[in-house]
Amino acid sequence: MFACSKSESFDYSSLSMDFSKNKIEVGENTKLLEIPVILSGCRNDMPLSVRAEVQATDHSAIAGVDYELISKEVTFDACGTGKLLVRILDNKEVTEGTQDFTIDLKIQTEGVQTSMGSVKVIIINDDVEEEGLTGFYTLTLQTFLDGTKFSSEVGGVEVVKDEDIPGMYYMRKLALINGDQAFPLTAGDDLYFTVDDNGNISLPANQNIGDYGEGNGVICSLTQEGNPVFEPMVIRQEGKKLIFTAPLAGVTYSKEKELIPYYAFKNVVLEKTDLKKN
Repeated sequence: MFACSKSESFDYSSLSMDFSKNKIEVGENTKLLEIPVILSGCRNDMPLSVRAEVQATDHSAIAGVDYELISKEVTFDACGTGKLLVRILDNKEVTEGTQDFTIDLKIQTEGVQTSMGSVKVIIINDDVEEEGLTGFYTLTLQTFLDGTKFSSEVGGVEVVKDEDIPGMYYMRKLALINGDQAFPLTAGDDLYFTVDDNGNISLPANQNIGDYGEGNGVICSLTQEGNPVFEPMVIRQEGKKLIFTAPLAGVTYSKEKELIPYYAFKNVVLEKTDLKKN
């Protein structure tokens, strides 16, 4: 067994340089964004030389105003994961909910392929007015698998601020209504979200939702393919709406450690209303 030297012939057509995903959502207060770039197709200890230029295209986001492309190129001397850097600029004049731009890899090494050489970066205006978060909301969502729409009663969900813990907000009476029947998203404690010093709203995973019949459950987010993600979910504030940026699931585990879903919803939105359900 031996490793090739850089001077030896190597078939670069077996290599592929790609982003790990084609869309990234970031808060306006993110500051420094690190985007993974993956070079695959050979052993990670095999020496080589691969280079790609990095170009950005403005859409609703504008270079120098909303973002700054720091990395002008990405280079590899072996297969593996690199990163390119983007500075997200906190534009206090922005009132839109989101802005976006695209980053493309322009591969300069002959033969190297790409299947995901472009990524759309969506900047979320996350300048949160904390005092405006409390109040009564209507919950709307769709089932993850077939898209059936459900909602709470108008103004049926109350958001309250914790008096002792800064940045902590509880969502009370999270229940979907169907005639005389109600399905609660938690049979345990109130679900909560947090607001950090930069105004970013997130929904922590693993919050207790109680026992729906198969054991004690917790919440998590889902990928678009339906895989569970036990990391905080970003909540985006747009006017009177709090928009969950990923599908939401309530899950538990069987004795065999298999995942059992209690529910899975997408397009989850809380919209503030002046009406209150008594």
